[in-house]
Amino acid sequence: MNFIQIQISQGVHRESCCTKDLIIFMNLKQHLTITKNGSRFVLKERDIVLISPASRFLLDGTDALFVRYTICMYEFRKIFPNKRYQFVCDSTNELNDNYDLLRRYLTSLLLVQYEEKEYQQAEWNKISYELLIFLVNNFTVTDFAAKDSGRLEDITDYIDANYQYELSLKQISRQFHMTPQYFSKYFKKNAGMNYYQYLITVRLEHAVDELLHQDKKILNIALDNGFPNAQSFHRYFVKAFSAVPQEYRDKYRKNMKKKQNDSVLNLKRAVTCLYEEKHIAGSDYVLEADASRLSQYEMYWGRVINIGNSDLLQDSEVQTQLDFLYQDLKFESVRMDLDWSRFNGTEGCSFYLEERKFDFLVKKGLTLWFTIQVRLLDDQNAMSEYLRTMLSHFANRYSINTIRQWKFELCFNTLFDVCKVDEYWKIYHRIQKILRIYDVQEELMGPGMILGNRTGLYSFHKYMQEHGLKLPVQTFQAEPYIWEGTSENIYMKRATDSSYIKNQAVSLRHSSYPYSPKVNQICITRWTDSIMPVNIMNDSCYRGAAVIKNIIDCFGCVQLLAHSVPLDVAYTDSLQGKVLFGGDGLISKQRLKKPSFYAYSFMRHAGNYYLKHDKHSIIFGNGDADYSIICHNCKRLGYRYYLEEDNLDYSNLDSYFDDLESLSLKYRITRLKNGTYVVKTRSVSTDHGSVQDELHRMAKEEEIYIHENDLDYLRQVSVPRMRLNVYKVTDGFLELQITLKANEFAYLHIIYQY
Repeated sequence: MNFIQIQISQGVHRESCCTKDLIIFMNLKQHLTITKNGSRFVLKERDIVLISPASRFLLDGTDALFVRYTICMYEFRKIFPNKRYQFVCDSTNELNDNYDLLRRYLTSLLLVQYEEKEYQQAEWNKISYELLIFLVNNFTVTDFAAKDSGRLEDITDYIDANYQYELSLKQISRQFHMTPQYFSKYFKKNAGMNYYQYLITVRLEHAVDELLHQDKKILNIALDNGFPNAQSFHRYFVKAFSAVPQEYRDKYRKNMKKKQNDSVLNLKRAVTCLYEEKHIAGSDYVLEADASRLSQYEMYWGRVINIGNSDLLQDSEVQTQLDFLYQDLKFESVRMDLDWSRFNGTEGCSFYLEERKFDFLVKKGLTLWFTIQVRLLDDQNAMSEYLRTMLSHFANRYSINTIRQWKFELCFNTLFDVCKVDEYWKIYHRIQKILRIYDVQEELMGPGMILGNRTGLYSFHKYMQEHGLKLPVQTFQAEPYIWEGTSENIYMKRATDSSYIKNQAVSLRHSSYPYSPKVNQICITRWTDSIMPVNIMNDSCYRGAAVIKNIIDCFGCVQLLAHSVPLDVAYTDSLQGKVLFGGDGLISKQRLKKPSFYAYSFMRHAGNYYLKHDKHSIIFGNGDADYSIICHNCKRLGYRYYLEEDNLDYSNLDSYFDDLESLSLKYRITRLKNGTYVVKTRSVSTDHGSVQDELHRMAKEEEIYIHENDLDYLRQVSVPRMRLNVYKVTDGFLELQITLKANEFAYLHIIYQY
């Protein structure tokens, strides 16, 4: 018996259901409405909603064509025995690239059922197991409100495994080390029915399945499913189904032929829909850009560098490395925490330490961006007095015009609470009043919340709406986890969506939430895709490709996208180890350029005007017959990566991705000036330009001591590969093609030869 059952339906009118299994609905045509626990889901074409076990729900959709996938939880727990999983999966309420992949698995199962082949069962089993792994890896959540559910599931699992045998209250209570009285009260409180009612329900479910689908005698069915005799089975059956077993079997089989005919017809309808979509999705595509259609854009990925603790700026090596980054990346601002911890009043406050830190930045013409963390704010008066005094001091040291360019951000980096939000806005107005004294040009920014904290963001912006408050420029942090809120619980899940930053930003801007009209500018002040403080992926080509992918994804969606930590030397000594230790910096502590550095460098040297982009490439121009294409083949991280994220191994790096296929990209630029063009292609891959891979090729044994001369060698060889090609344009268009290896990224500079 397959542990996943498929049922295809055309139209349903207010059908009420309750299931102990996991059910996935995929809608194919028209609208299907599902009501569950007071929540209403309207599934449009291709929408997916998962119904958890023990949920009662109502279906309604007169013309809907939809597929129901029922996953047997008893079999599921045998496959995944060591952990209890809770799922949140609802494409009607979330933008997430994982739904596209989930649709592929669900579609593949449907097509395997339709296309009878020699190895049909083997293919079915393969896809079924891959589907379960995908669900567990991408749609499970941590439930912070769950109470004692694991113990109840252990009990129900035991019942499911032993329902055929005599299973008295005394026996099962002893199995779980309880008295019969306590067990009985516990079970009824948590399961909603008494123990014997549940046991009879389980026995009936299995007995009915045998009654309808096997030719066994009714006495044998009764005995095989835990009933002491046929009379007992008969009594419980009539009470549950208002019919005797034989009549129920006869009626079911009489209607089976018509249902089978309907099922075959619905299967053909579903497969027709899926084949049409598959044909459209598989069409070839070339990115075409009109060279005459240049538009202005803002280089939102290169505006800000995060420092965090400003004391780092006292370190001469940090200053040297920041200068090293600035020479190539030309960032505009340095974002750091406002530190008033040493302030003890206006008397005798020299701001000597601040001068040492800020002078270095101001001399380079950099704008200072200060963050104030509400969570760490113990004394508002001390902070306010420090801010006022500091601005006064540096207005005199530099100039009032310099101070007016500085930026300030108040971060609400804590769980939502009305009292906390009240306090946030009191502090906000207090700081804003001080900033107005010095005519700081940009208003105080905030709230600096986690972009994926949907529940918190909803509550925060609803508060703003109710109190008539505004934040013209809103700041957020992109962390690799997402908070999901329902009327019942709050969940947290690891973000596995390969485009989660873009999807969360788009949801924030275009959702039906009450705050959506209020969000004008979205500034992501810090982003990372690792939950660990150090991660070998940060040193890899993948990280460079991911930088370019996220920049392209977010083009037109956000006004700022700032990297998390720019320098490995900024990490505490306890986290630093070898030459490369997995820090998120763009350069190592020995000033070795990582792939992520080259990703930002490529983007920094793009043209001054934007032409066009798709999910893999972006095309720029400079208005003078000079163009650039930046592209990537960033691979999706697979389930093994998330299983081993806290203990990754370079020798297994390839196994952490869903695939390692190369990608061929084609471009066509029209309305070009005729003549000769040179195309300079710079690329970074595991074969060239990756310091991580060069280091492992040079010294496979990680314990080998790396001398300074060896580091010089690494600096020389860990550079992008360059290729030059000449093209003649005679009819106003240029066609190019490039093939990228897994996690390779490239910069194509197209230069007119005068």
